[in-house]
Amino acid sequence: MNLELPLPTGGTLTVTVAVLNTLWAFVQHQPDATEAGGMLIGHHPEATPGIILDRHTTPQQEDQRSRYRYHRDQAAHQVLLSMQWSLSGHTRTYVGEWHTHPEAVPTPSKLDRRSWKAALRETDFRGPGLVFIIIGTRRTRVWFGQKGQTTFPLLVEMPTGGQHGTQEETSS
Repeated sequence: MNLELPLPTGGTLTVTVAVLNTLWAFVQHQPDATEAGGMLIGHHPEATPGIILDRHTTPQQEDQRSRYRYHRDQAAHQVLLSMQWSLSGHTRTYVGEWHTHPEAVPTPSKLDRRSWKAALRETDFRGPGLVFIIIGTRRTRVWFGQKGQTTFPLLVEMPTGGQHGTQEETSS
């Protein structure tokens, strides 16, 4: 079962359970666990303002990671995004960012919000906007941003880990 969320633009964000489960594998439960992150990759259904988020990148060797900071290496992740673009016949594209926080309920830092604004301003993306996911140790939160806007509506907050009612579906 996929996660379906209404977007402020009138469309729907669909996040596959496979993506969520992979992101949740990076939760910072251990005191020495470093932040992790990457790009969110998906496609836009024809003639709708929706987003289907069904791929992502995971931390690469070139990324900078510490307990309280994650910096994605643009070049390393771009190679992976370009591969998805080619393999999908030029339909899968950049749809946002994800990373972890070592806190129970994640709150975007000032740096997070600045980087989200920069992504909206500087990235040539398709679709209605970008998705931003932060995974905390107990809760996962999903925000949405649009070009020209300075606020990021929270789309959903849910338990981190397969605790949102998809445990059975992910094991089949």
